[in-house]
Amino acid sequence: MRTAALALLLAAPAAPSAAQGGEAQLEVVALPEGSARLVVDERSVTLGPGDRALTLGPEHVVTVKSGSIWAELAGTLIKAGAGSSFVFHQTLGGVQIVAGKGSIDLELPDGWSKRLGPGEAYDVATAAAPPPGAPGEPESAAQRRDASSPAGWDPLGAIARAMSGLAAFEKPQLRLMIDLHPFYRLTETYDSNIYLVPPDQADGSRTGGGVLGSWITTHDVGTKVELPFNRRHRLDGVYALHWLAYTQQPKTNNAVNQDFGIDYTYTGIKNVVGRVKESYLNTEDPAFSELTARERRFQNTLSASVESRRSRSFVWTVDGQHSMHKYLSPALAALLNRFEASGGGSLGVLVQPKTRAYAAYHLGRIHYSAGRSNHSRTHRFDLGVDGRLTSKMSGKVQAGAQLREHEVAPSGTDKSEAFFQTQVQLAYKPREPEEVTLRVFRDVNETTFGTNRYYVATGASVGASRTFRRATVNVFGSIEVDRYPDPTTSAGTTGLRRDDLYGGGAGLDFRVRPWLSCGIGYQRLERRSIFSGQFNYTDDRTSVNLRLTF
Repeated sequence: MRTAALALLLAAPAAPSAAQGGEAQLEVVALPEGSARLVVDERSVTLGPGDRALTLGPEHVVTVKSGSIWAELAGTLIKAGAGSSFVFHQTLGGVQIVAGKGSIDLELPDGWSKRLGPGEAYDVATAAAPPPGAPGEPESAAQRRDASSPAGWDPLGAIARAMSGLAAFEKPQLRLMIDLHPFYRLTETYDSNIYLVPPDQADGSRTGGGVLGSWITTHDVGTKVELPFNRRHRLDGVYALHWLAYTQQPKTNNAVNQDFGIDYTYTGIKNVVGRVKESYLNTEDPAFSELTARERRFQNTLSASVESRRSRSFVWTVDGQHSMHKYLSPALAALLNRFEASGGGSLGVLVQPKTRAYAAYHLGRIHYSAGRSNHSRTHRFDLGVDGRLTSKMSGKVQAGAQLREHEVAPSGTDKSEAFFQTQVQLAYKPREPEEVTLRVFRDVNETTFGTNRYYVATGASVGASRTFRRATVNVFGSIEVDRYPDPTTSAGTTGLRRDDLYGGGAGLDFRVRPWLSCGIGYQRLERRSIFSGQFNYTDDRTSVNLRLTF
């Protein structure tokens, strides 16, 4: 049951404050949205009508998770909305407010206002500049005498004034707010079929060395970085290293993979948002996968986009992307080294404040750099809706067509082909601890199987999760159908290849502390091919994990 005043007493001792005579006192004077949810360090606080006071010691970060608050501190009104954060520092002159994420608006006791961007600070006890028209200090007799004396240049006086100004110059303050979130994850997995091959045949023949199970120890370590320069510029980054150690045939299977990403966002005036992203991947593909055996490859992707709302209902975007794919194996490099580039944009209207209906066009190009003549150009047209679709559902629903033009076509095939493509990604939250996700897709992917230049993948996946205090239960399932357009002869079999892939599983995660959690999981994968049994496999993966996030 809420009381008229809510006091949050933190364990850290507070130094005396000149402004308050004790620890800094933050008083909530208004909740513009009726309620607000705050996180003070790791403690969650919910404020509603009638809640008024929070007592905070210095050095504790206050983050507004939802709603907004108007609070008063030493005569200064602080306005903070969802997603923003701030912290108090005790100083000799009083209290200093430092903004973290987002921006903080201040209304000063003299009627002036000030906005603090990420990393910017303000001393509450510091007197603000006098308002325009305020009377100045009375002019001294010496000043009147100097003004009435004949004009002239006094070199000694100039030097004295310069030295006086230099002595009064204060050291500039540069504050840069950097959030580092290191993480580590240890996973122990038993994989019943590490090479994803079919069972041994009755005649004793085996594919890819036969079915082999192994324990896999995976160490994932890295960090996330958040660097908000100010309210318009923001830089986010992530680096992760993945070390896989197998108990079976370690020389062949052990690997160290890395990925790195950086994301710069600019939020400008007139609702203009610009974004540049760079991602790098150094990994080893799974054995006997669609494109390769267990081989090292590199991928680097650079993308940029600009979005603008020219009115209350009209939205346009422009975007582009360039990806490089390289393999260490000379044989695979001759087949798969390539770059993929695309560019285009969209025009849309806001059918609701957070929902956009749009039409998009993109021109794409795939160029193989090691001699393979499978270059192509694509024209893609899409119609879709994205954003918050209902009060409990958000995501994207998109459908369109792709026209692909190959520079060289194998005998008996066309240079130009058209495909129907779709992309559906939905998240439904009937209540806060529950979530259901749905994904439906139809797309075209590159391949090296026979004379096929591509295959069409159509599939769907669904997942559901439910949180019970510290425990989260999740289940998921998926199905995918891969179709190859050209007849192929392999191992004495001739025909069209079609693969049906199935997946499903469940997991349980338990949060021990905000920074420590553990979990268990099970996943089953199957592939059934109507072309040849050599592509069939069944794989069971059981895992336990321990995660640390700071």
